[in-house]
Amino acid sequence: MKKKKINSRENIKDLFINGLADSFSDEGKNKNLNTDYNEVWRYKPASSEDFFKYFVQEPLWKKQQEFCDVIFGKDPLCFRDITYDTFLAFWGKGSGKDRTISKIFTYIAYLLCCLKEPQVFFGLAPDSPLDLLNVASTGDQAKDVFFMNFKALVRRTIDPDSGLNWFATKNYFPITEVNEMGESVVVSNRCMDLREEKDIQKRSIYFGNLITAYSGNSRTYQGEGKNLIAVAFDELGAFDPIKALGSGGVQAKNSDLFGSLHSTVTSRSAYGLVMAFSYKYNENCPMSIVYERSKKERKTYAMRSATWQVNPNKKKQDFSEDYLKNPEASMMRYECKSTGYSLNRFFRRSYIAEDGINYERENPIVGDKITTNQISLLKFKPFFKGKEGCSYTVHIDGAKGKVFEGGDAAGFTLAHPVLMKPKIDERALKETKLGVDFFKRKYFDEDAQAKGVYIDLFFQITAPEGGEIALSDLRGFIYFLKKFLKFNIRIVTVDGWQSLDTIQQLQRKGYKADLLSVDKNPEAYDTLKELEYQYLVDRYKNSIYERELSELEDVNGRVDHPELSHKRAMEEGVLKGSKDVSDSVAGACIKAMELPVASKKVALV
Repeated sequence: MKKKKINSRENIKDLFINGLADSFSDEGKNKNLNTDYNEVWRYKPASSEDFFKYFVQEPLWKKQQEFCDVIFGKDPLCFRDITYDTFLAFWGKGSGKDRTISKIFTYIAYLLCCLKEPQVFFGLAPDSPLDLLNVASTGDQAKDVFFMNFKALVRRTIDPDSGLNWFATKNYFPITEVNEMGESVVVSNRCMDLREEKDIQKRSIYFGNLITAYSGNSRTYQGEGKNLIAVAFDELGAFDPIKALGSGGVQAKNSDLFGSLHSTVTSRSAYGLVMAFSYKYNENCPMSIVYERSKKERKTYAMRSATWQVNPNKKKQDFSEDYLKNPEASMMRYECKSTGYSLNRFFRRSYIAEDGINYERENPIVGDKITTNQISLLKFKPFFKGKEGCSYTVHIDGAKGKVFEGGDAAGFTLAHPVLMKPKIDERALKETKLGVDFFKRKYFDEDAQAKGVYIDLFFQITAPEGGEIALSDLRGFIYFLKKFLKFNIRIVTVDGWQSLDTIQQLQRKGYKADLLSVDKNPEAYDTLKELEYQYLVDRYKNSIYERELSELEDVNGRVDHPELSHKRAMEEGVLKGSKDVSDSVAGACIKAMELPVASKKVALV
């Protein structure tokens, strides 16, 4: 098969100008159309490897082709190898997953169009639709990533013999009308019209013969009423876990989006297939669970590969900065692997809670308090005053009004940005297997400095038993810090009980105040992790924060505390876990990084 250099866009344009994409006349309806190859195929199909090499002129990378070979086998006349019905590509970020899905869908559409009677081949009634569905985690991903790739590949699929678009010239199908007897009769044939709003719609492509490929998303499920023969889950790890896998998790395979679509597809025909592509989002993301489940499933093929194993243009060293800042997340993101630490621990290097303490600093509160139920009675040591030229931020985190009930509390943090020298965690670098010297040469010269966060004050707030925290006391405390202790507080963020009223009152006083939920915004904790891992959080000892930091869990992509905490029971007499102070620190850190560093050096105590 010879490869021709062609311009697919010009060829498609010429087809439309010459009218070849419109209906053929009776005289010319078979002109330029091959006779049937055999009783099953009207055209002899190319293998997936030849299709991407000569038709699409974009060969798959080696690992991608290996994956396709398992799906389709080496003999295209078999349509596909039916050893497996489910295929998992557990590939690192940057492995070309979206492009691979689009290519596989284009090839499946090509095979279907090569068949004489695709419905009969699939064991279905001749008038049955044949539907392909890609399900993305969001609508934007479905539309902007998958579908843009998919329609571009359909338009660049070239017949190597003619140099023209294959779908626009070879994929002809009948046009029918209902006659006077009420019978459907073929009046002519036409090929695909690849213009927008013709056979290519906003979220679907019609290939004729009742064959349609759809682009959907998990939030607005669009599989109802479709006769699905192929489904792809695009970035399955990003799906809502309950919606994707059901509340039964690993056991409830057919009571969820993945299970129901799997059942629909595989019950239609032995040739139906389900695919899932994703990197590892967390220990309990849907892709991780489906991958673990696959080890016990005979009909599921799973391939787990690092980004650089799939993409020949990438090396592990390309992601060295990411590994330095957050090795656990990088191992999941690029290698789809877990570290050897607790399965759902957010800070895998739990020792950072103790290592990050600046023992040269004092707690500024008289009595070294780290918790209080009477914030208005706090007294401070003489050194605790705002520094000239510094901009400060406050984040208050609270759950409920009567926070004492159930052991809930609030957290308060005052912080400001500073320039600091990052430190190398040599224990963590052993995980990257790239070497300490490499990082020292690239990131840690003698003068290297980075923006960090100085925690001026952080503590837990509880309410009197049976009482509640007075919000007016919290607002008054902020006014006190600014007016009497001279802290130039620029930003105040609040999360929790009655936040709106507090924010409005602070705004009336001239503060830049807003709502910030660190539960809904993962950036806050991701920022805190990156800063802590580089020792860019300057903090004094606070055993509540250290305990919370070491116990934080990643629960389906959400940072949470354990239900029970033996440490807290021993230290505070409360068994329930918490993350009130760590929430306040995470919120303060992300906002402090938005503020400018002091224009001149100030003495930090």
